[in-house]
Amino acid sequence: MSPEYVESVWWSLKEIWKKGLLVQDHRVAPYCPRCGTGLSDHELSQGYETVTDPSVYVRFPYHLTNVKSAASAHSFSPVTSSAQADSTSELLRFL
Repeated sequence: MSPEYVESVWWSLKEIWKKGLLVQDHRVAPYCPRCGTGLSDHELSQGYETVTDPSVYVRFPYHLTNVKSAASAHSFSPVTSSAQADSTSELLRFL
């Protein structure tokens, strides 16, 4: 972006602010975790619903020369949790 364009945007915002057309407010904005974007009112009116996704956390305690520690694994798909547990336990064998 050119400096002239950026300056024109700031000038426009300043003018809008001086006329009282720009306000600071707080609004809860629905968020789409899949897309990583906010949702518009139009998208919400099309049947947006809150869905609970299963999530699994597993803690693997281990000991290294008198130091107690733990590794953790996380999955959004409980189906793959056993495979992750196997790979994590294999990793801990090498520590």
